[in-house]
Amino acid sequence: APPEEAAHWVEYCNSRTHTKYAAMRAKNGHPEPFGVKYWGIGNEVYGSWQIGTVDAGTYALQAREFAKQMRRVDPEIKLVAVGCGDPEWNWEVLRMPRSQFDYISIHKYYRMTAYYDIVAAALEAELSLAELAGLINTIPEARERGVKISFDEWNVARREDHHSPMRMRLQDGLFASGVFNAMHRLCNWVTMANLAQLVNILPAIVTDETRLFVNPLYLAFLLYGEHTGSVALRTRVEVDTFAANAGHRELPQVPYLDSSFTLDAEDKKLYLAAVNRYKDEPIEAEIVIRDARVKPGAKIYELNGPDVLAANDFDSPDVVKITEKPLEDAKAAFTYPFPAHSASIIEFELE
Repeated sequence: APPEEAAHWVEYCNSRTHTKYAAMRAKNGHPEPFGVKYWGIGNEVYGSWQIGTVDAGTYALQAREFAKQMRRVDPEIKLVAVGCGDPEWNWEVLRMPRSQFDYISIHKYYRMTAYYDIVAAALEAELSLAELAGLINTIPEARERGVKISFDEWNVARREDHHSPMRMRLQDGLFASGVFNAMHRLCNWVTMANLAQLVNILPAIVTDETRLFVNPLYLAFLLYGEHTGSVALRTRVEVDTFAANAGHRELPQVPYLDSSFTLDAEDKKLYLAAVNRYKDEPIEAEIVIRDARVKPGAKIYELNGPDVLAANDFDSPDVVKITEKPLEDAKAAFTYPFPAHSASIIEFELE
């Protein structure tokens, strides 16, 4: 499609003027603008599986022209350029003079089946995101524009039975929990992220004609969505490591315990998220909170199941679930045994 067509779509969705495509929107039953804020300029056009595959230099020129014409219609929209795991592609796109995009995207799918490889994939994602952030920071054009990262497709994507949805297992929920911890650490750079997909295809939710259940991937979103704060804090972890192959690269040192701290200043709460990647062993963790005064006692929310391959289904929707219990002994310095193959969040109240 030409840049003019993209501009017409912006006009149809967002324009308040009495112009052709805004009038078409009103005729179709929506007089007020939709106010679509985020627009991606293409999708994975580096790949032969896409229509309109081009090289990086050509794409960068095209994206600049698309952005110019789209912003003439609505200067307030946010634009996402196509990025990938190839630093040479990203370099060509990021260094293009007079570009106008706000984000560069990256997509990651992990197809491994071995448990330790799956949970280690969160570290692979973190390294890829950190490398892209480092590249942005070295290119003056991108750094001065304040380009951020949109991690707008990520998931596990094993090939199983093609006639039914892929079964998401506890190990996949632990992978997602690790991705959330990684994004807390990279929150200054990764300011947008989107799971792909949602229902029945690489699903977080599985449905049939009359029923639904949620799986461990969904439960990881629920755990972190309801029990984290809006401010990421510095966290230091000292723990043993293991080696894994995360598909895109070999990882010689993956920590068995992965964690992040977040703060909710308004509600005066502190949240410690921790993923125990050990398949069969608890981790007796010494937890020390500095520069904050917490009240005695806490709550812990734990995502877990009978084993790493545990999965929910229509008949047994709570095999993998989130449980809540009090931690009466919790304080600024205490010890807690995080169970094997678990993702936990401890909620502290601040004085």
